[in-house]
Amino acid sequence: MLILAAVVFSNYTELKEKRTLETEANKLIARAREVMERSRSQADGEQWGVHLANPSGDGNDFYEIWKGSSYASSTITEKIPFESSLKFSNPADNSSKDVIFMKATGLPTMSSTIVIQSLSGGGTATINIDPIGRIDYSFN
Repeated sequence: MLILAAVVFSNYTELKEKRTLETEANKLIARAREVMERSRSQADGEQWGVHLANPSGDGNDFYEIWKGSSYASSTITEKIPFESSLKFSNPADNSSKDVIFMKATGLPTMSSTIVIQSLSGGGTATINIDPIGRIDYSFN
């Protein structure tokens, strides 16, 4: 009975971790598409971007939505923390990455790959944003 309970609990935990990873990746994708549209429509007369931050330590990664000519001189409109069970592996530890969408076209200034991983080994999500604004993703 204990063995069966352990197997069921293990499968439930793994499924829950995968669901959390998929949910957070889908939220980030939705936000990137929203920011792309804000740049295209020139909301507030600005270009828009997403700043992805992977500070030191686990469980404290986040991303920010910003508007302006660059992240350094931007106005941050929103800060979104990740679930504490997830982290970026791209950008790497102690680094950050900006995904910038050009004003009027909404196209990204360059291709970007974002990788989110479960801290407990529940998988990874890879998000690719190409130069023509196509966003695709995969879960492993």
